[in-house]
Amino acid sequence: MKNTVPLLIVLLILATSCNTKAKPEVKTVSTEKTSEISSDAVLTKGEFGVEGMTCQMGCASAIEKKLNAVAGVQSAKVDFSNKKAFVSFDASLTNAEALTAAITSAGESYSVTTVDLVEEFTLKSCKKDCAKPCCTKDKAACKKDCTKPCCVKKEAA
Repeated sequence: MKNTVPLLIVLLILATSCNTKAKPEVKTVSTEKTSEISSDAVLTKGEFGVEGMTCQMGCASAIEKKLNAVAGVQSAKVDFSNKKAFVSFDASLTNAEALTAAITSAGESYSVTTVDLVEEFTLKSCKKDCAKPCCTKDKAACKKDCTKPCCVKKEAA
């Protein structure tokens, strides 16, 4: 029993000494935008075709974060399944070239294939073989049964 007391003391000292080590300092990096968009700013909407994404959680999220960090961006959403980024931005603070650079800087494999400045986002996609007028370039030919946003807006106007 006399031999176990010194052993217990040594173990106690070792156990408590491990807990007294200084914990590493954790630093957080803020992704707040350095410039605010004025409330009277006219926002531009851009749709960017993006190639090179392999997953929703990693790739699309990384691109979305990069775009939202650009000064002048009000909002950015990346649609992995349709390979598109939808960005609302103040054109007096940023432009399509800067947004393209943000996308490509998010990773080596990302590239921008198309840039379209639009009045409204085409959030619903058309299948490649869709023959409905709203899925073609001829938006003036929309039919009443078409439920795509481009036709719904056209009929309402």
